Amino acid sequence: GKYITLKKHTVVEGDLLFGSFLDDAVRVSMLPALDTPAIAKADCFCIRPQRALLVPRYLMFQLGANRTKDALLEEVHGATRPRVTTRQLRQLEILIAPLAEQKRIVTKVEELLARVNVARERLARVPAILKRFRQAVLAAACEGRLTEEWRGPGTEPWSGEVSLGDFLSVRSGFAFASKDFQSVGIPVVRQGDLARSGIDLLRCKRVPE
Repeated sequence: GKYITLKKHTVVEGDLLFGSFLDDAVRVSMLPALDTPAIAKADCFCIRPQRALLVPRYLMFQLGANRTKDALLEEVHGATRPRVTTRQLRQLEILIAPLAEQKRIVTKVEELLARVNVARERLARVPAILKRFRQAVLAAACEGRLTEEWRGPGTEPWSGEVSLGDFLSVRSGFAFASKDFQSVGIPVVRQGDLARSGIDLLRCKRVPE
């Protein structure tokens, strides 16, 4: 079937899907557990971290911060709609905390973002304030300020900035034509399916198995 020819573009639970087009914010989501295989479309990169070095959700928060968008935009010139290349993403520099601290950061960020979600429900008329607060939380987490009070003498230090490609694999998805899609089959994850709350699987197009 169609899926067999596209198997190398398969994405699995825990993979990060990163939208290649830079809009007002970076789109990055983690793939949840699925009942079927799934495939990434060409406008999404599949990022698969080395879990001995990187907690996937920690990396997701790093990539979703404005710091990442600003760094990538510096590399993209003259485009009406900026698009990131595989090379640019692999060369993106990020800050790596010790593994134990990455886990604490994820816990803290998720706790704070849960408050953001509660605030969003109460303050639906002021989305710009919530967006700025969310980015402030991510910036503090990714630069080590969110957990600095837990660090003391003898605590493993953060690394300096390192290139993303040194710690994970990055590959782009497949360039489907609209005629390839149907209503049932293997889900295809596109950039438009990536949301802050996760991947909207109900909107995913599908290809035959």
